[in-house]
Amino acid sequence: MTNIERSEKEMNGRWTLSKDGKEVGKMQYRWLSDSKFDIFRTDVDKEYEGEGYGMDLLNAAVKFAREYKKKISATSSFAKDIFESDASFTDVYEKN
Repeated sequence: MTNIERSEKEMNGRWTLSKDGKEVGKMQYRWLSDSKFDIFRTDVDKEYEGEGYGMDLLNAAVKFAREYKKKISATSSFAKDIFESDASFTDVYEKN
């Protein structure tokens, strides 16, 4: 079973994905303003790559942005590639 939690300290935060109690991935972000944050890093442990966990983390970020009416930019190549290739994220994604 997987679980995603968000934590934040000052201007930085992260979503952490755990599977059966073990951290297997994270997506880190920093606030650029009160209404916009930048996803700058996405990591999934090598043994769990290809299982969709990166996308699960991105969807958690998008859900947060939509719920709190925030915008997202992405310097993480993973997040940027997804945002720029999938029109369903245009409501939350803003290019840098």
